[in-house]
Amino acid sequence: MYEKLAIQERIRQELEIAHKIQVASLPQSVPEIKGLDIAGYSIPALEVGGDFYDFLNGTPGKFTVVVGDVSGKGTSAALYMSKVQGIFQTLNEFYDSPKKLLTKANHILFKHIDSKSYITAIGANFDTKNNLLKIARAGHLPLFYYSKSVNEIRKVQPAGIGLGIRDEKVFDFSIEEIQIEYKKGDIFLFVTDGITESL
Repeated sequence: MYEKLAIQERIRQELEIAHKIQVASLPQSVPEIKGLDIAGYSIPALEVGGDFYDFLNGTPGKFTVVVGDVSGKGTSAALYMSKVQGIFQTLNEFYDSPKKLLTKANHILFKHIDSKSYITAIGANFDTKNNLLKIARAGHLPLFYYSKSVNEIRKVQPAGIGLGIRDEKVFDFSIEEIQIEYKKGDIFLFVTDGITESL
């Protein structure tokens, strides 16, 4: 019994360390981008999991948000989450188009993740000089967009399948990028399935 308790305590401590590492990998502060008011928040349901978000600062006047969710729960999802986040951070140095970002990420992930795993993600690039938002989605929940001028909330759901599910030919053909011209007072809300599962 003592041995079992010792093993359980060791596992608990390892999960606590993993939780701290995962929380530290999420943005610790929000970037200050002229023309945008930005906020991000994550509350894990378990010690570790597969949900993530990131703020990717690209070229001046452009700012990219990525939100994603790795299939499954627990440690394996958290490990893939770290890998996917690193891929997005690296690719963002070369591509500010959300569609390009997701297609290039899929090219890498399809070859290097377990066939039973996949990732949903949504990417959005804000062009603050021209008040334009480009958005692409890889099987993730829609973006919720509040337009102040018409006082209306709508779901923005471009076509696209999850990352790592199909090869580049199928994925590249399926994904769509759309553009929205936004105005002062408009709101964009990115979520993961933690929101819908809690309802």
